[in-house]
Amino acid sequence: MSSERKKIGELLLWPLIATILGGAIVLFLEYDTNFFKSDFTSVVNASTPTPTLELPCLVPNVIGLEQSAAETSLINLGLQPVRSNQYDNSATGTVIYQDPQPQTLLETCRSEVIIIVSLGTPIPTNTPLPSPTPMPPTLAPTPIPPDTLPGTVLSVSDVWKQENIILNVDKYEFYHHYQITNWAGTQDHVLAFIIRFSLENKTGQDILLTFDKSNFFAQDDAGTQYAFEYMLLGAENKEIGGYNETFRNGQQLLITIAFGNDTTVNSRATNMIVNVTHLSRIVEAKWSIEIPR
Repeated sequence: MSSERKKIGELLLWPLIATILGGAIVLFLEYDTNFFKSDFTSVVNASTPTPTLELPCLVPNVIGLEQSAAETSLINLGLQPVRSNQYDNSATGTVIYQDPQPQTLLETCRSEVIIIVSLGTPIPTNTPLPSPTPMPPTLAPTPIPPDTLPGTVLSVSDVWKQENIILNVDKYEFYHHYQITNWAGTQDHVLAFIIRFSLENKTGQDILLTFDKSNFFAQDDAGTQYAFEYMLLGAENKEIGGYNETFRNGQQLLITIAFGNDTTVNSRATNMIVNVTHLSRIVEAKWSIEIPR
């Protein structure tokens, strides 16, 4: 009998043990799952910041407000006022212009708003009117001499002109007793003429000057011609037999021509003739110069 009760007790005990173990397992699993879930949620919440939501901003109308009131209105919305001043007929210290315009919708309220504040009506100044600038005097154009006709005999003050070439005898001196050193090395006192030519050349090309003392002669009232014995070049009075050089624009040529010790020429000659005929592109440039007595 006792053996049967023991068996019945064992049969009743095992279900009870199983129930207790099952409940313990369920409690363990539920506790463990909540633990991991809590840790995961904490990690996610710690690593992901909460975004800040920025709302759009409607710009208020501050035109006509006092400067301080306008700036306070903008600052209260988070906007940054930027002020400048300008003379205007509006009351001093009031806002006369803003940018952006009123009721403009901005993405955020962290933008700048330009405001212009009136300085009031400008004070007129008695500024004298500027004096009129005097006009420069009108210069008369430099007269251009006409071309010299062939065969014209010029005076010492006249110029010869042909085809944009102007030749001028701009210096003339006469000496009854001019001292020179002749070819023999002795001193002669002669009748001498110092002549200086000046050239104005507008052709763009240099001119070749070639002549000798036969281009210069003296004559008396009867028309008798007297040849010169000496021709000297430059201030050094270097005797030359002829001249053959390039004569450039603006250049001056100084020559001296003289007779020998011929008293007949000294007493009869009344005019000296300068007859330049061998200058390339110059034909019959002739001057008659009176010999003073």
